[in-house]
Amino acid sequence: MPYTHRQLGQLAQRAAAGDRTAFDALYAATARFQYYRILHLVASPQVAEDLLQQTYLHLWQKIDTVDPPELVAAYLSGISRNLCLQYLRRQRQTPADLSLDDSAAGDLADTAPTPQQMIDRKSDRERLRTALAALPPDERETVLLRYGQRLKIRDIAAVMARSESTVKRLLKRALGKLRSQMGLGGLLVWPLGPRIAQTAEQSWRQRLAADSGSSRSHRRRPLRLLTAVSAICALLLLGAATAAPVAIVDARWPQTAPQAQPVTLQAQVVCPAGVREVYLQGEEDRWPLEYRGGAYAVSVPHSGAYTLVARGKNGSVARRRLVVSCIDDQPPSLQHSTVEGGCTVFTFTDPSGVAEMYCVDAAGTRIDPLLKDLAAGRFIFALPPGSYTTCVRDALGNTGSGCTQVYEK
Repeated sequence: MPYTHRQLGQLAQRAAAGDRTAFDALYAATARFQYYRILHLVASPQVAEDLLQQTYLHLWQKIDTVDPPELVAAYLSGISRNLCLQYLRRQRQTPADLSLDDSAAGDLADTAPTPQQMIDRKSDRERLRTALAALPPDERETVLLRYGQRLKIRDIAAVMARSESTVKRLLKRALGKLRSQMGLGGLLVWPLGPRIAQTAEQSWRQRLAADSGSSRSHRRRPLRLLTAVSAICALLLLGAATAAPVAIVDARWPQTAPQAQPVTLQAQVVCPAGVREVYLQGEEDRWPLEYRGGAYAVSVPHSGAYTLVARGKNGSVARRRLVVSCIDDQPPSLQHSTVEGGCTVFTFTDPSGVAEMYCVDAAGTRIDPLLKDLAAGRFIFALPPGSYTTCVRDALGNTGSGCTQVYEK
């Protein structure tokens, strides 16, 4: 599991106090990244191993000077960068060529793509080549450190020996140029997201010519296009995630015949920036949806009108009105009572159908109807004057009662 900057700082503090075990843990947590970073610059595994050992020897000798300790990763990157530039000056190598040959391009493809996918991906790679090659070296390096290696602004500033405001300005400028050339339309359909980390690591292993131009160019880290492609993908996907609003893709529940029990509402909610919360709003109550089985779900207790609300981590909000009508947890409803031919007639309605209706007099005697029509919910009684309790039950077992008064004819 990757260490946080705080955890690395704790290891550095312990190592500065003479704890060799802590230094070994610090080495194990950071050496792999530093090796591929050095190899990216010097293009020689043997030289990379030598410079890696020099890097950690220097750290061991100066670890008590790292302040604050949380910046130990940036401090390491600064050491390895300087050692690489010194080596490159001695070797007098030429600047890196931002070319991507066919074998390297093949690393970007998924397994067994369709012909159309191959066409689309080739087009995307060509656009990325153009967009990346157009960036100045400082902007490319800033983009890679921020989005490819996920360093914080302060760490990038330490590695590049620039102020934090300069780093932010470089990032903003690079992002504007890349989005201008790439556009957001083609981003979300390029299926490279799950392989960004893998592609980034593969790219470190590629051989690379290094930078040895002017004294100023030595301060800049040459970037391999594959590495930059990975960083750009992460960067632009992040930008799209920030901009794209939350959306309720689907909301459904069992559209069955009336039933007494609650139904489960399932909703598909997407937001590239992440979903903060999803809830169902009733007239008075609010029920949060839980994420389970690939969807958000909640038990809806009653029929009625609801509003499904989804909130994204980027502040966007989506709402959808829902009407649930399949839950019958209420007793039959009295439509009217009349007197016809000296008899008292009650008419009830219910979504699941009326199953039974009777009256109880003041003495507690049950009186059943003379005639009943369950399909119509109609019940005819011969009731003498007095007060009665009416009892009714629907086909799902929901019961209700009321009071009625029968007067002299």
